[in-house]
Parts: sequence; structure tokens; C-alpha cells
Amino acid sequence: MWGLSDNNHLINPKTKESQKSFISLTLISTLPNSDIDAYATAASVMPKELAYRFLNSLDVGYIINGRVS
Repeated sequence: MWGLSDNNHLINPKTKESQKSFISLTLISTLPNSDIDAYATAASVMPKELAYRFLNSLDVGYIINGRVS
């Protein structure tokens, strides 16, 4: 079924598996789009706690829709 797969295009380079921390992550900023995209991709493959610390260290707003474990 559409949207129920555990696989996606964001692969954690350390585990070689699809990310499973977040359903969606949106960043809001006046930074260049390429930077925002890179930050969102990086945060998407991080463990949740590290991702929140990382995002809080940046000059961005964010909206996260997390997975229910």
C-alpha cells in the first residue's frame, strides 16, 4: 500500500538502512535552499536526540512529524 513501506530514499550511511526516525521534516529559513536541503537530509538520518540538537544549533525553524514507535 502507498505510504506504508518502511523503505524510502534517505539511507543512513552508517547502517545502510532507510531512515525510520521521522515521517517528514520541514525546515524554514532564509539560508540558501541547498543548505536547507542538506541540513534536512542530514537530520533525517540522525537518531532523534541528535537530530533535535543539530537543528536547534542552526538558524532554522522546523516542523517534524515523527514516527510512533
